[in-house]
Amino acid sequence: MDVKAVSREDTFTHFEYLECVINFTRLRIIYRPPPSKKNQLRNSVFFDEWSHFLDSVVVDHRELIITGDLNFHLDNVQDPEGVKFLRILDDHGLVQHVKESTHSGGHILDVVILRDSSSVLYGEPCVTDSGLYDKNGNPAGDHLAICSKLTLSKPARERKSIKFRKLRDIVISDLSDSIRSSFELQKGENSVEKSVNLCNTTLQNILDSLAPVQSKVITIRPDCPWYTSELRAAKRERRKAERQMRRTDLTVHREIYRSHCTQVSKLAIHCKRSYYSSKIVEMGKDQKQLYRLTNRLMGAKSDVVLPAHQCEEMLANSFGEFFQTTIQKIRNELCNGSKIGFDPLQDDNEFTGVHLHTFEPASQDQIRAIILSASPKSCELDPMPSFLLKSCLDSCLAMVTDIINHSLNQSVVPSSFKQAVVRPLIKKTGLDPEEYRNYRPVSNLSFLSKILEKVVAKRLDHHLESNYLHDNVQSAYRPCHSTETALLRVHHDIVAALDSGSCVALIMLDLSAAFDVIDHSILINRLEIGFGISGSALAYT
Repeated sequence: MDVKAVSREDTFTHFEYLECVINFTRLRIIYRPPPSKKNQLRNSVFFDEWSHFLDSVVVDHRELIITGDLNFHLDNVQDPEGVKFLRILDDHGLVQHVKESTHSGGHILDVVILRDSSSVLYGEPCVTDSGLYDKNGNPAGDHLAICSKLTLSKPARERKSIKFRKLRDIVISDLSDSIRSSFELQKGENSVEKSVNLCNTTLQNILDSLAPVQSKVITIRPDCPWYTSELRAAKRERRKAERQMRRTDLTVHREIYRSHCTQVSKLAIHCKRSYYSSKIVEMGKDQKQLYRLTNRLMGAKSDVVLPAHQCEEMLANSFGEFFQTTIQKIRNELCNGSKIGFDPLQDDNEFTGVHLHTFEPASQDQIRAIILSASPKSCELDPMPSFLLKSCLDSCLAMVTDIINHSLNQSVVPSSFKQAVVRPLIKKTGLDPEEYRNYRPVSNLSFLSKILEKVVAKRLDHHLESNYLHDNVQSAYRPCHSTETALLRVHHDIVAALDSGSCVALIMLDLSAAFDVIDHSILINRLEIGFGISGSALAYT
């Protein structure tokens, strides 16, 4: 049975409710406190909210069940409030099916409400003793239990066709031998572009031979990683006890069944707690993974949200045009708002330290350290998953190092390194998915292009550090500097100012597309004049 909780943004002041979906049937449990001078609730307000609530639920195409305690005397045809309640139900095409008294006072206060055209209810609801008593044998409550039989069929599981590779079946030694022999045959003086293309083609062909693409049809099932064999066995025993109880209807078998229910419930909680506790311990200080796990536990959806479309290619082109137009619009506004004759470089001091003319070639040990410390994430543009590349690094390290050094020497970034897979991600849940401005583009580069970026970044950072070119208050893109150091600095300045009796004003700016609207000509000139970077280190293709 598929059961999941459903959250809603509507809030009501005169009744409370809980929702869940059971096999595509929407169940709503209602409780309305009786009005009193203490709670200051009024029936007129409740009926307005109740009508608004029903307006929103009846438009759902799924089966609808509303149950709970409404605290109206629905059996009294002379009660105007009860009559009004039933009339509102009738106006919305709903029927209340409880016909027997559900309260010790002899009135119908509890309801089972369905659509007038619904066929999921099998017979009329039966009102019985709840079987709940205190230690003295007195009833634990003044309401009776309502038993209803529903004909809910289990929906068929969704099936879809997928393509995959059996990457885990690859023998690493065979992969290493294939890469080593292929790269030995390709040695020679090549341009960066040709070397990258040969490398990508070779790795792709090797992967296709060892793990060819396969396809199959799978059944989509709910992900339940904490479900253990012990819990499965306990649920099996519970079902056996339930069948025996229904067959004999003996009190002793009912007690055995309840004992099994309690055991399964406790075991399920224990399995969940143990699984997620171990996952949190494994994550250590990885705040990103912990954030994702917390979101998953809180029921946050990870579904891909996109505007309505009929053709994916047209949607991609529309997004690309929108993002480019947005950047151009911001750039034009910046140009129009700048002062006439203003030179952004006029306040820069000319660099007087040791200039950086060329990038030092990288050794194999340096490339190895960068690759091993890099994130194992892969991109669709990668000819081979990064975790496989890391596992046979010795066989391809020389080839990768040559590509990186050729790129540094020739001041050329291969065209394939400039390509990225760009995905539009919704900025915040609840935003209108049809508005393009509610999306942000997130690009994913190939693995080797990130390695080249890290090599260049290390050399630039060494130049900045050795010449003391970092800004004193910079808290990003520097070792041992992050948002934490920025917060500490801001907190220190605020506290110091308050201690000295001064007033504090904090101004925070969020620039739209800050990196995308950078003027490259200004950037190149500033790197040359203010930071002493020139020659092949500044050249770009």
